[in-house]
Amino acid sequence: LSLVIIWMISYLDFKPNEIVQIKNALPSKNRSRSLKTMTTQNTIYRAPPGSSSLQLGKTLPSLLDEACDRYPNEQALNQWQKRRWQALSNLEFRTVSEELALGLTTLELESGDRVAFAMHSDTHFCIADMGCLLAGLVDVPIDLTQTIENILFILRHSAAKSLVVSNLDL
Repeated sequence: LSLVIIWMISYLDFKPNEIVQIKNALPSKNRSRSLKTMTTQNTIYRAPPGSSSLQLGKTLPSLLDEACDRYPNEQALNQWQKRRWQALSNLEFRTVSEELALGLTTLELESGDRVAFAMHSDTHFCIADMGCLLAGLVDVPIDLTQTIENILFILRHSAAKSLVVSNLDL
């Protein structure tokens, strides 16, 4: 989901202080099964010229493979670290995500098992998210602004069998 939202936002022309609720965006009634036009409240966003219509039945990992094969990008993901931007190519992203997926399978996790994330929304979160998708696992992202009581409640009731933590100080 993180990657999809990043991809969608990159094509929209947002003003810095504009808040758009993508979750309320619906396909236009005039175009069945096409996301060429998205309507949110009173604003219409159009896909870039030449973009194709929606293709159903694709998964995020298959879209990543397609993007790596067709459009290698040396700066697909960027994160501010150590006083400068650190870029991660889509090919590196795929490789690291695949390695994480293999590591998760060694933890005796099975397809459909839940993995909780106590992580900031950054490149590492994207890698963990894609790794779970590749391994057939369901991620349970935890909002780090919640109280410790709420976080413990989520961990107890989500049936997560594993917890990924990006920083031990969390």
